[in-house]
Amino acid sequence: MQRFDQFGLAYESFDLDELQTRIHSDAAVVTARQTARGTAGGQPVPEAVRATLTLVVEGGTWRLAGLHMSFIAGTPGAPPLPGAAE
Repeated sequence: MQRFDQFGLAYESFDLDELQTRIHSDAAVVTARQTARGTAGGQPVPEAVRATLTLVVEGGTWRLAGLHMSFIAGTPGAPPLPGAAE
């Protein structure tokens, strides 16, 4: 599957699991694990990423207010753990 062709981002596989949702009145925080295989600019993308989405209700509709993604330490493609021998 191709995405953002101008950046050279292409996925061979893409999955979301470990989904958790916490609702707080008119806001929600969703966490998930993204597992993917692909390339960006010809380089492999990290295989495992933790995603945190913040959603709010605006005009009766849920809207994405923020998104944070970070590598999962120790997984293929992630930077080395601090202090770990390379």
